[in-house]
Amino acid sequence: MKIRYKIIKCFSFILVINIFLPAIQAETTEFLRKNQHQIAQLNIIDTKSWTALYYLDVDWESNNFDALEYWFIDEIASNEHLNVIVIQDKENEPAYVYYIDENHTKILLEELGEINMGDYQTLRDFIAFGKENYPADRYQLNIYNHGGAWMGACIDITDNDQLTMDEFQHALSETGGADILFWIGCCLMGSIEAVYELSGLVDISVGSEDLGFMDWWNNVFDDMCTIVRDDPYISTSDLGKNIVDIISSNPNIYSNYLTMSAIDVNKVPKLVEKFNELSKDLLKKWFRQGFKNIKNAHDQTYQLAQIEQYAEMFEVYDLKEFVENLDQNELTESVLNVFDETVLMHRHGQDRQRTNGLSIFFPFWISPYKLLKSYNNRNIAKNLDFPKDTIWNELLNRFVITNVLLGRVWTC
Repeated sequence: MKIRYKIIKCFSFILVINIFLPAIQAETTEFLRKNQHQIAQLNIIDTKSWTALYYLDVDWESNNFDALEYWFIDEIASNEHLNVIVIQDKENEPAYVYYIDENHTKILLEELGEINMGDYQTLRDFIAFGKENYPADRYQLNIYNHGGAWMGACIDITDNDQLTMDEFQHALSETGGADILFWIGCCLMGSIEAVYELSGLVDISVGSEDLGFMDWWNNVFDDMCTIVRDDPYISTSDLGKNIVDIISSNPNIYSNYLTMSAIDVNKVPKLVEKFNELSKDLLKKWFRQGFKNIKNAHDQTYQLAQIEQYAEMFEVYDLKEFVENLDQNELTESVLNVFDETVLMHRHGQDRQRTNGLSIFFPFWISPYKLLKSYNNRNIAKNLDFPKDTIWNELLNRFVITNVLLGRVWTC
């Protein structure tokens, strides 16, 4: 009897469900239809004013140094107006993606295994991940590693690779650009060739035209987060200028070597256009006075990276001082006027007073590093836009060849 009773009870339950389920389904469908707008809102990811993306490439000869723990974690933190997302790849460990919460705590988002930080796809995928999962009105893209001016940045020693400026361009282009403040904590990245590659993709670039030191940034990241918290609607240009100002007033053992600038990348194409007009004029007058004019200006212009052998490894010079050292005319005046509009703020230490915010590649000889050959060769330079869009590389070739023919320099 008990078994029969259970069977009858179970059958009755199934019968009730079959009778009422269609009605329940109909009511649910009607509820979803009437409230679809409110339900859709529940699935919208909260958009903050800012998302900061930290691209920490520590996969170089660093003895497994943990940059996130040493330099960043005590200072960077999300808040009500800011998301902080970090990707870090160390030399002998897998890469990780973290969300840094308001308590400076790392929240693991993804373990990626071994990745190539010198591959543009890695940078592209990280930017896309940040934009998709932590959308914001404006973004900061913060790069940590070594830099080489027009040659790019982010060495990955495990994969023997490096991000070229063309790869930076592709990574940003394929993720839509937008209102981005591009902070690059790498040496020599305040280069006209480098920032020109970012045209139309970022608003402001903050970096050093000379060799850089991380000590400049001590206690600065915390201020960057605080500024956004207190003024979430601050523009990329104002934030960039604030960062430069904070760094310049930050006491540290390397402050005498400081060079730091905020560049309005939207105005860089106009600067390049004016500089190209000047270069054409110098070439046209080459045999009359062009070469002499350039030679004298070059000899008086400040060369960057003057530590150990780095000067000849990069051969970059201060752009503004070079133009100022030329015989002055309407073309030089035009370049200098646009230069001042483009460099929104520049600060330098006591030992770098001749820097002005942007450098340019300016060799006078055929060096053992074969830099001029790389600069001219689009396959090696990876489609660098500046020598492709201007006559500067032709002028450099003529300048170096003339120097060699006149016996001013030797070749190696």
